[in-house]
Amino acid sequence: MKDGFARRHFLRFVKNSAGFTLIEVLVVTAITAFLAGLLLSYNRSTDSQVVLAAETARVAGVLYRARSFALQKNIMKGNAAACGFGVRFTKPNRLVLFEDLPAQNDDCATKNMRYDGAGELIEEVTLNDRVALESFVSDAGSEAPDVFFQSPYLVTNPPGITVTLRLVGTEKTSAVAVGAGGEVTTRQ
Repeated sequence: MKDGFARRHFLRFVKNSAGFTLIEVLVVTAITAFLAGLLLSYNRSTDSQVVLAAETARVAGVLYRARSFALQKNIMKGNAAACGFGVRFTKPNRLVLFEDLPAQNDDCATKNMRYDGAGELIEEVTLNDRVALESFVSDAGSEAPDVFFQSPYLVTNPPGITVTLRLVGTEKTSAVAVGAGGEVTTRQ
């Protein structure tokens, strides 16, 4: 008899406590909405940081390619070997990887170490619209739109330059620096 009483009492308890109250449902819904809002706002700011970091790495990659080409001297246009390689920066968000070719029948004595047009073009890169080239300043303080790596000893012209990228509409920036010996470094 004692087992029957306990069983009936337990079944009545389970029957009375089935489901959730309206308050419990509202509290859980409010907490879920709050957490979803936090997650969405976090993703938007993170997305912007990822875009800036990716475009900074892309600029560094183009500079590494120019430096690598200068070390290898492996790009040829016609029969003339390039005297060096460089990158031209054009605002708001364009880069040009180029080779500096000597004048006809010359041995690079007349190289000008800058981009002169489509005849020297290797590759053109356009950055994401959300990122802009803010500045490209040499260590001497002047604007330097071209970074040139001279073959075969990797002398750079200008001897040092910092390219600053900005996330459009924000204060977030990053930079890529090229040292006098051709080293390429990034800063967030």
